Amino acid sequence: PVGITALIFGGLLGVSSNGPPYFLFFSCGMTTWILFERSLLVVTRSLERNRKLVTKVYFPRLILPLSSVAPGLLYLAILLIVIMLTVIYYRRQDGLWYITLRPELLTAVAAVLLTLVFTLSVGLWTSVLQARYPDVRQGIRYIMPFWMYFTPIIYPVTIIPVPYRWLMALNPMATIVEVFKWGTLGYGHLTPRSIGFSLTMTAITMVSGIWFFNREEAASIDKL
Repeated sequence: PVGITALIFGGLLGVSSNGPPYFLFFSCGMTTWILFERSLLVVTRSLERNRKLVTKVYFPRLILPLSSVAPGLLYLAILLIVIMLTVIYYRRQDGLWYITLRPELLTAVAAVLLTLVFTLSVGLWTSVLQARYPDVRQGIRYIMPFWMYFTPIIYPVTIIPVPYRWLMALNPMATIVEVFKWGTLGYGHLTPRSIGFSLTMTAITMVSGIWFFNREEAASIDKL
């Protein structure tokens, strides 16, 4: 899917990356997004999939969403391998290392950690709702493609008219993706305002998610 999407938008439609090769630009954008998307789907079903366990044995139910984030790391590893191979390919073709060992790579690691935190924050809401309404996960599958188009993965932020860029700040994943691209490729449109807003939104989602999960998980488990 990554290769096909890159071919359509970067090759056929000619979407510019404003710097690095489009496939590398797109792969770096998809890395944190795939981690978020795949992990959220697993976290959402964490209570439902363990219904026999949670209805027979008492333990802190918050463990289930926390442990369900781990499978998404497999997708992260696969995409990182793809990025490494792509970097080697362009090194041989263009004679350039588009990703090098430098301190900025630590911000890419921070972006991955923030992705996991935000995934868990949203998953605390969706896991409880999934236990009550089994079609929640199907709704998420429909929402995620639209959410991705509102995240600067396929296109750079710079193509968005300046008066409308503030809308991008309402999406915490937009800043996370930009941080990862900046840490790896050195390209990314970041402002203190967007970073601060993303961290604030993530913190609010986490705190409210913990509150909602602790308040509703017992009643939701009774409906499993």
